[in-house]
Amino acid sequence: MKKLLIAAAGLLLLFAAGCAKVETSGISIQELMDEVKTEVDFDNAKTEDLTDKQVAARYGINPDNIKEGLVYHSTDEDNADVIVLVRAKDRKATEQIESAFSRERLRLSDIWDGKHGENDRSQNKKIEKHIRKTRGEYVALIVCEKAKEVVKIFDGLV
Repeated sequence: MKKLLIAAAGLLLLFAAGCAKVETSGISIQELMDEVKTEVDFDNAKTEDLTDKQVAARYGINPDNIKEGLVYHSTDEDNADVIVLVRAKDRKATEQIESAFSRERLRLSDIWDGKHGENDRSQNKKIEKHIRKTRGEYVALIVCEKAKEVVKIFDGLV
């Protein structure tokens, strides 16, 4: 009986821990992106505001679901580099953004399918190694050579 009570208490603690809200630092997306840019520098780069309806539509995101968001990408036609950082309004919005990022990753794979030469294959490998990371209300899509370094920055600051 004692073992059963201990097991039940342990399960209750695990359940409570799993339902706990993830604590984040509250860092702004701009500050986070500024730190990312110290590690990653894309050729002919452009940064766009994801709260802009046209920019959000390109990524399949409803701008009403985000507090703030930035897209940093190369404008070179032969480069798939992109980093998208978003702070969602709530958990449901986070799920919608994660889904949009999954669709974006598939879209990029279709574009860089490797059928048009060696550069396509190298870009597609980069896309295959993409990282999508969520922590609390923060969501990131990272497609670049230094994706692991960007995740370290994300984890350290969020």
